Amino acid sequence: MFRPFVFGVLIAFSLFPCSGQVPGRAPSPLDSEITARIVLQDGSPLTTSPMISLYVPGAEDVCSRQESFMDGTVRLRIPPTIIRGERQVGCHISVRLSGYREFTGYVQDGTFITLHRLGPNEGSAISAGSLNAPLDARKEYEAGEAAASKKKWSVAEEHFRAATALYPQYAMAWSELGQMLQEQRQWDAAVEAFNKARAIDPMYIKPIVQLAEVSSRRQNWQDERRFSDEALKLYPVEFPSAYYYHAEAAYHVGSLEDAEQFTREALKLDPGITCPESLVLLGAIFEKQGNPHDAAIEYKNYLKIAPHGVQSPEAKEGYDRTKRAK
Repeated sequence: MFRPFVFGVLIAFSLFPCSGQVPGRAPSPLDSEITARIVLQDGSPLTTSPMISLYVPGAEDVCSRQESFMDGTVRLRIPPTIIRGERQVGCHISVRLSGYREFTGYVQDGTFITLHRLGPNEGSAISAGSLNAPLDARKEYEAGEAAASKKKWSVAEEHFRAATALYPQYAMAWSELGQMLQEQRQWDAAVEAFNKARAIDPMYIKPIVQLAEVSSRRQNWQDERRFSDEALKLYPVEFPSAYYYHAEAAYHVGSLEDAEQFTREALKLDPGITCPESLVLLGAIFEKQGNPHDAAIEYKNYLKIAPHGVQSPEAKEGYDRTKRAK
């Protein structure tokens, strides 16, 4: 079985226009600042508050938000982290705004973050109704995300349960609650939570992708394909994992052409950075097609990107096997 895509960890901060030092890590004299700007594709001004989160791809020291303004300006403080031998010069950031596609990417000083409006029948990476959650429910949600970032699954579960109790229509909290239950291998309870999120907001893509992930972990290839198909119909540009799950299911039911097509789509949206498992899957597809040369390339690419990743043993075995077969 191919291990499923692991969603990145998001540490959420309060909605702007608030300002001030984010609690947690005291600033260092070596810290530096960058300024980014959020703009809407149609040029209209911001009238509601986006939710800004910092994405942590694995570094222990993370950026913190210093100030943000209703004109879309966001100032970020960068810690003196050394990544791959070079000093960090930017931050991974996520921006969510109702009616617009979520932005997740690496920003540097002067970056313009353009938010694109959703189409009339297009799914979203956020649930619009969740942005209306009352303050006490949002605090529980944020506490849950903080606990989840430290892999304290049971603690995070308690906070997400509290958030859904305070605001039963909190689709995003139901989705995260399901993720915590899944991490604890409580499959049926996780599916129930994902289905609640899906029922509250049918255009919210994440719980549908999460149902595909559960199906992948349980090796239920038919359900994995059904849920990934449902997500793909909602145009999930924020979820390359939907393409991965469709490809994985196709691989296991023997449809190699379909598997290759959708793996390539996953890599087009995310070239092996947050979902390197796609590279291992593509290598396995090439092997089954009798192409050890290209299979070895994909296995090697995975080992370059994720030498200690969850599929590094499979990639190493595959690389050694295909090198011998060439």
